[in-house]
Order: sequence, then structure tokens, then C-alpha cells
Amino acid sequence: FFRRIGIAFHFSSAAVQISISKRRRMATTTMRVVGSLAAGAVAIGVRRLIIRASNQLGKSAWPTWEELRVDYQFDVRGRSVRIRNVELRDAVSLFELLERNRTRLERWFSHWVPKMKSPRDEEVFIQKTMHDRKHGKGIVAVVEVDGEIAGTCSLLLENGRGTGHIGYWIGRAWEGQGIVSATVRRIKSYAFLSLQLRRVAITIDSTNARSGRVARRCGLQEAGTKYLSPMWREVPGHESFVQLNDRCRC
Repeated sequence: FFRRIGIAFHFSSAAVQISISKRRRMATTTMRVVGSLAAGAVAIGVRRLIIRASNQLGKSAWPTWEELRVDYQFDVRGRSVRIRNVELRDAVSLFELLERNRTRLERWFSHWVPKMKSPRDEEVFIQKTMHDRKHGKGIVAVVEVDGEIAGTCSLLLENGRGTGHIGYWIGRAWEGQGIVSATVRRIKSYAFLSLQLRRVAITIDSTNARSGRVARRCGLQEAGTKYLSPMWREVPGHESFVQLNDRCRC
């Protein structure tokens, strides 16, 4: 009789120990999950604080830790338009488009058009833009109209001031159709909503009335020489247009 009681007690103790062990493992797992969730919440909170602090210091909140990317498709007066990241495969098409518009483009872009003498030069330029894009310095996108490359649009990010400088050019065949204005609006929305920049600016040649109309049509205001793009600050005869981001808590 006492032997049976001893066996029953042994099995009962073992069951209690197994139960306690399971509870301990469950408690440990729960603590790990809770700790992981808490760490994630803290990381998100810290990231938000950093973004808010950088905005208050006049710095942009765009994600320098990941590649910048745009891909928009829309219609303009019955034409199918797409804006996407420029790639190496675009070098030949871009160079051919530039060749057809070289004379008119050299007037406005004397700092880079003369340097483009072959598709290889275009490839080198694209490689640099891809490097800058990967490191959060800016982005160059091709503008396709009905599947054909018609021009480019760029966004140069100036980190210390939270400013995005928009640049653009388009072939003569697509001028005056509202394509540039629609493209600039998309890039501006990307700068404000996705990158949370404090402002966007456009630098134009003071004699380029058409480009000035694009800037005004897209909601930017004249700002003299205050917000000139870095590449144009030492070149006389340029003026800037600017628009602040109303949704940015700066």
C-alpha cells in the first residue's frame, strides 16, 4: 500500500515539475515576444523623434538609408505618361533625344550638354545618378510618353536645408502639351509626401519664360536668388521659385 502511494506521489511530483517547466518556458517566450515588441516600439518612437528633431533643425527627413525610387503612370490630354528611375539601358535613347535637341538645350544647360558627346558619356552620367540615388542624394527619372523617352526630371536633395531642387527638360516634340507641368507636380508630391522635405525649389534661367510658367503653374512662388540650386549659384542670370511643405511639422 505504501509502495503504491510512493509511486503515485512520484508521478504526481513529476507531473508538477513538467507543468512548472512548461509554464517557465511559456513565460520566457512571452517575455521575449513582449521585449521584442517593446524594442520595436521604442525604435519606431526614436525614429519619429529623430525625424521631428531633424525637421526642427532645418534638415530633411528623407530616407538616406534606402534607395530612392519613383514610378508614376498617368494620362495628359490623352497621352500616356510614365515617370520612372533612369537606368543604364536608357543611355542610347537619351543621347539620341539630346542630339535632336542639342542646340536648344545648350542654351539652358551649358554646364552638362556640351559634355555629352557619345552614348558612353550618357552611361557615365547615368551611373553617377544611380550612385547618388542609392545613397539618398537625389534622383533622375526619365519621362516616357506613349512608351517613348521624351525627357527627364530630377530631384536634387540638399540635406542641410531640407530642400529638394527640381530640374527638367523635354524634347521639342512634346513641348506645350502639359506634360512637364504634370511631371513636376508628381515629383513635388513625392518630395512632400514621401520624403517629407521642408520645401521644393526650381532654378531657371531668367530669360526662360516657358520654364517660369511651369514653376508658377505648379504652385511655386518667385524667390529671387535665395533658393538657387547648388550647381547654379555661381552662374549669373538665374532665379529661383520655391514652395513650402504645409504638411511638414518644421
